[in-house]
Amino acid sequence: MNDLSLDRVHIRHLHDIIDICTNFINLIASLYIDIENQFEVPIFIFIYIIRKMKSTSISSLLFILFLCFIFYASLPALCLFVGVYVKVCAEYTPLTEFKHCLELLQTDPRIPKVATYLELSFYILEMSINEAMSTQATFIEMAQRFPREKALSQCANEFYNTTITSFNTALDMLHKDALSSRNDVQDATRGVIGCIKALQNTNETFDPAVYARNNDTFLLSVVSFYAINHILT
Repeated sequence: MNDLSLDRVHIRHLHDIIDICTNFINLIASLYIDIENQFEVPIFIFIYIIRKMKSTSISSLLFILFLCFIFYASLPALCLFVGVYVKVCAEYTPLTEFKHCLELLQTDPRIPKVATYLELSFYILEMSINEAMSTQATFIEMAQRFPREKALSQCANEFYNTTITSFNTALDMLHKDALSSRNDVQDATRGVIGCIKALQNTNETFDPAVYARNNDTFLLSVVSFYAINHILT
C-alpha cells in the first residue's frame, strides 16, 4: 500500500474517531445523570463504542477506550455540577425526550439555578399550571370552531378542569404535605391522559401544535411527580 493510500486510511479512521467521540460526549451526558448508576456507565460506553467502530482498527479502539475511561474517572466531580432539574429530566422516558424536557424547563430561568427538589417542585408546578391554563384556552377556542368534535369539548372542560384544579391543589399542599401533593399531581396527569385518549379516538386531525402543547403538559405533570417524589425519598 502506497503512502497516499495509507494517508486515506488514517484520515478515514480519524473521522471515525471524531464521530465516535462527538456522539459519545452527547450520550454520556444523558447516561451519567444519576450518580447511583455510575458503575453501569463503563458497560454502556463499551457497547456504544463497539457498535460504532465499524472498520476502525483495534489500536484506535484501545485509544478511544483509554480516552473514555479517563473522562469517566472525572465524572463524579462533574456530576456535582449537574442541576437537579437535569436529573429529573433523565428519569423521564422515552430518553429521546430528554433534550426537549431540558429545553422546556429552561424556559423558566429560575429552574437551572435550583439546588433543592422542593424548590424545583414549586417552580415546575407553577409552570405546569400556566401551561395547562394556556392549553385549555386553546382547546376552548378550538371547541368553538369545531362544535361537533366532542373530544375538544371534553379536553377544554372536563379533562383540563381536572388537571388545573389538581395542579393548584398540589402547589398549595407542597410545603404542607408532599405526599398529598404528589397524589394531586397524579390526578393532574390522569386529566391530561384523558384528553390525549379523547383526541386519539376522534377521526379529525388538528393542528400539530395542539398535540405538542398537550404533550408538554403531560411531560410537566410527570416531571412534577418525579421532583416531588425526591422530596419523599
